[in-house]
Amino acid sequence: MVDGECFWPEKVSVGEVVYPPGGTFGPRQQRNLQLVMVRSGHLTVWIDGMPRTATANTVGVLFPGHEERFAFAEESETWYSWLHVFRPQFPETLLHRLNQLPWPLPLSPAMSDLTREALALRQSPLPTATELLKSLAVQMLWRYIGEGELQMNGTTAPLDLAVEHARRFISVHLTEPLTLDTIAAAAAVSPAHLIRLLSQWGSSCFCRPGWGWERLPIAAGFRRVSIFHDESARPQVLLLLRCESSLGKAAELEPCILFTPTLSFFL
Repeated sequence: MVDGECFWPEKVSVGEVVYPPGGTFGPRQQRNLQLVMVRSGHLTVWIDGMPRTATANTVGVLFPGHEERFAFAEESETWYSWLHVFRPQFPETLLHRLNQLPWPLPLSPAMSDLTREALALRQSPLPTATELLKSLAVQMLWRYIGEGELQMNGTTAPLDLAVEHARRFISVHLTEPLTLDTIAAAAAVSPAHLIRLLSQWGSSCFCRPGWGWERLPIAAGFRRVSIFHDESARPQVLLLLRCESSLGKAAELEPCILFTPTLSFFL
């Protein structure tokens, strides 16, 4: 089906591979529309002789009908995932929008989640796994376009990637013991830097160790409370990053985390 910007893939495949230091691949003739999600290391791809480089935590699109040759990081392994989308003809408007985007784009947590779902379908017993994979492929292409156009236009500033990684890590691991250190490690930043980032995004609030959510900081005379909403159906996350009383005196608090059925607190 090709109708304006609507399309349904004829075939989709997904996979991941780890290349050793100094690995190469190609040349080959690209037959698909492909997304390449670089997890670690880096790669350079020559497209009809023109080089493009993708570093860790980035995603790029490759177009059918071009010769490609890959070279991977000399100093480390390179791990990347790929999604091949095949159909005899893609909508011209879709290809045009993809062509206009910066290359590569940051690999967002949302795109990483879609990639993991696609990879998991390889082992799925569901009789609809093929249709689900095609649906995910369409979602990934439109998310790629949306995130790229957002970056290109600069009309709305997306969340810092480290903040997104922290949010999603908390959402996924709400039932597990968590510390500021583990969340910062998942976001690939230092604990101090994560606190600064969260403060910049208006996610600062105040509380004391041992308090439950019923005794929110406002009740103790602290200045402000802000809730960091998760757009998913998971519980909201209330981030408590530092403590400052209404009298301006900083309280001495040890970092810890308190969980309730509906809220998570950084304390």
